[in-house]
Amino acid sequence: MHARKKILVVEDDPSLLRGMEELLTGEGYAAIATSNGREALELLRRRHPDLALLDVNVPGLSGLEVCRRAREEGFSGPVLIVSALSDPADRVVGLEAGADDYITKPFDGREVLARIRAHLRAERRLVPPDERQDSAWQPRSKRMLLAVMFADMKDFSRRVNEDEPGGLAMLRACIRIVSGAVRRAGGTMVEITGDGFLASFSSAVKAVECAVATQKRLAEEGTRRAGAQRIRLRIGIHVGDVLRESGKLRGDPVNIAARLQQICPPGGILVSESVVDAAKGRLRARAVRVGRRRVKNIRQPVTVFRIIP
Repeated sequence: MHARKKILVVEDDPSLLRGMEELLTGEGYAAIATSNGREALELLRRRHPDLALLDVNVPGLSGLEVCRRAREEGFSGPVLIVSALSDPADRVVGLEAGADDYITKPFDGREVLARIRAHLRAERRLVPPDERQDSAWQPRSKRMLLAVMFADMKDFSRRVNEDEPGGLAMLRACIRIVSGAVRRAGGTMVEITGDGFLASFSSAVKAVECAVATQKRLAEEGTRRAGAQRIRLRIGIHVGDVLRESGKLRGDPVNIAARLQQICPPGGILVSESVVDAAKGRLRARAVRVGRRRVKNIRQPVTVFRIIP
């Protein structure tokens, strides 16, 4: 039995919404249904469902925005995105918005139920860290010297608010370009968080080459787009000793790369002195000294260089 687990269903098609309600109720779940994104967010806050099933294209707020805001406000239950969009980039956008799974329409009700059961089982298996006895549950940590690249799209949030389909199309194009450049440079895409990209490289030279290739490709893409639709990326790179833990990167090098990105002009590349030192004249680009800059949460000023292809 499910002990009346509560499932929030958000769907703008009335017949499909009723069908999902009946399907879930028949399986012993308590279905909470709505066809509006803003109401869905309010139901998440008030009713605390065990799992949310969110259609992307609903009035009020999109399912993606509901998911983002719910995660920001602390909702930790499984979120399953439902969409007619089946492109891999759409899946990436959905999962990076905070979803745990992505289901494409049309779907089989039995598959949806199986996925719901699987995610609820996974939730039950979670054990608080202080109660874990098996070392296999502990995060695997390792320190290593890496070049860290942090990139971020300029004005993405504003563009999504003004034109969500257009903004998401730009994000999908950016994901494709950045991921391809990282792969060709032999790097690892560590994390994509909305419009932010974190990648690591074993070589400072490769990190800079990836950044240059990315900006060049975006500039070429920009010639085919109207002004408001041009993708402008800011990139920061730093080399340092990072902690890799369960696939994530931690430590000052990540923070410094992120801060360099924040002060970087759109379409530009800023690197720290450690990148220039590590490259030792092997860069196929000019590194022009900008000066020493104080950046947030870093004690010592960072000597900053601008990369000119």
